[in-house]
Amino acid sequence: MKIGIFGGTFDPIHKGHIACALSAKESLGLDLVYFVVAHDPWQKSVAGKKIAPAELRYLMVEAALENLEGLFPSHVDIDRGGPSYSADTVAAISHLHPGSDLYLIVGSDVAKDIGTWHRGEEASKNAKLVVVARKGTKVLMPGPIWDSLLIEDDSLPEISSTECRYIIGSGGNISEIVPEEIIPILEENSVYYDNR
Repeated sequence: MKIGIFGGTFDPIHKGHIACALSAKESLGLDLVYFVVAHDPWQKSVAGKKIAPAELRYLMVEAALENLEGLFPSHVDIDRGGPSYSADTVAAISHLHPGSDLYLIVGSDVAKDIGTWHRGEEASKNAKLVVVARKGTKVLMPGPIWDSLLIEDDSLPEISSTECRYIIGSGGNISEIVPEEIIPILEENSVYYDNR
C-alpha cells in the first residue's frame, strides 16, 4: 500500500489542510492519508503558544473527514502521549501497515523548518517527504538526508490556522475557510472565541 501521513496541530483543521492532502493523494496515487493529530506539538509548546486540547482538535479532524474518501483521522500521537515527533509518528504508522510505502506530507510553510525536527534523520529513513505548495511559491526543500519531492498545485487555497483563529475570535464568517462539519464543534466548545 501507499500511505500518506499528514501530521499537524490542526488548530483548527481548515480547507487548506484538506486540499493539501487530497492533492498529494491524487498526485501520488495514495491508497489513504492519515491526518495524525499532534498530542503535544513540541515546537509550539516551547514557544509558549496556546493550543486547543488534543482531543478537541481530534474531534474536529474526525468530523471534517467523515465524508471524504481515503482520508482518515489518526489518534496515534495522542495515544502515545508526550511531545509529538515525526519519527515516532512514522514508526507508529509503519507498525500498523508493515511493508507499505510511507509518504510524509507537509506544506511549504513546514518544509523550511524540517532541519530543526527532533530525530528528523530517523524519520527520513522510513518515509519519503512530500512537499505540497501553490505553484510559484518559493519552497526551501530539505537537505540530502530526505528522499523528497515537490507537488505544485495552483488550486491550493491560501489559509492558515492562525488566520482561522483570528477570524473566529473576531466574530467573522468562517464558512469559506473551515469545513462546515466543525463549525458546531467550534461554537459548542467556544474554541478561539476569546476576542469576542
